[in-house]
Amino acid sequence: MSSGNITFLDLAESVLQNSKDPLTPEEIWNRAEQNSITKQLKKYGRATMPTPDLKKSA
Repeated sequence: MSSGNITFLDLAESVLQNSKDPLTPEEIWNRAEQNSITKQLKKYGRATMPTPDLKKSA
């Protein structure tokens, strides 16, 4: 996969295919970082909706 073109699902699949044991999400992320797979993630996508300012007084 070329740089900047993989999704989080692709990342997880890549890590898990190379693992003999089940991994937690944290372990998957840590192994992806160790293998520089996280650098290949897409850097764009939909933005989340802004959260309302609950501290604002009426």
